[in-house]
Amino acid sequence: MFYFKLYDDPALEGCSISEKNKIINIAVKQARIDYPLNISKRLGILGGVVFLPAFILYYFLGFNAAVSWTIASTILLNIKLASLETPTIKPYLAKVVALVTKKTYKT
Repeated sequence: MFYFKLYDDPALEGCSISEKNKIINIAVKQARIDYPLNISKRLGILGGVVFLPAFILYYFLGFNAAVSWTIASTILLNIKLASLETPTIKPYLAKVVALVTKKTYKT
């Protein structure tokens, strides 16, 4: 995922990369339960930012320009949307870190 800001969270200091990935994925899943994605809005953004310009580039410049734009804009759009979701996920991250550390100390 593209939740770069969550990897630098102070609560995850001392965790390995695989533990950070596991904790962040669990926090994202829990946040999505309370704040589900609006798929129609996401598809509209994807169509307006990625596919419409790609079709225009394909018409004027060809296939290579359209594919390049599609790849680059999809990556940038994922990073941007993930950074907008990060404040929503941070409270869940603290809960998951507390649960994971509690489980590891008990065993």
